[in-house]
Amino acid sequence: MAEQKPRRRLFHEVKREVCEEFAITAADFDSSSKAAIYVWARRKAWWLGSTLCGRSNPAMAKASGNKYPSTVFYGIRAYKKAMEQDSELEIIRTVMERRKDRPANGAGTGHDTKRSTWTSRPDAGQRIDRQAD
Repeated sequence: MAEQKPRRRLFHEVKREVCEEFAITAADFDSSSKAAIYVWARRKAWWLGSTLCGRSNPAMAKASGNKYPSTVFYGIRAYKKAMEQDSELEIIRTVMERRKDRPANGAGTGHDTKRSTWTSRPDAGQRIDRQAD
C-alpha cells in the first residue's frame, strides 16, 4: 500500500480549537469586536490557517465573519511580530489574565452605560455636571 499523505487541516477545525483555547465562542470570533481576547484569537487562528492549512487570506477572511482580506494579512503580520518580541505563551497569558481581572458585568471596559458612548478615558464613569445656560 502506498503511504498516505497527512491530511491537511481545515480552517474551521483550527478556528474551533483556537476558540476553545481562548474560551470564546465562534460568534465572538466572527464578531467585529476589537476586544483583545478576540483579536488575539483571530490573529492566532489566521496565522495557523496560513501555515498549517495553506488557506488564502480572502478564504480565511470569509470564514471569519466576512472580514476584509487585508485585515487577515495585517493580523498575521502583527501575530508574527508579537511572537518575535515575546513568546506566544506570554501573549496568551497576558490576554487571559486581563480577561480574568475584568468584572463579568462589563464594568471597567470603558463603556459608560449612563451616557451610552464608548470612551477610553479613565474618568469615563464620572458624571459631568453642566450648568444651564
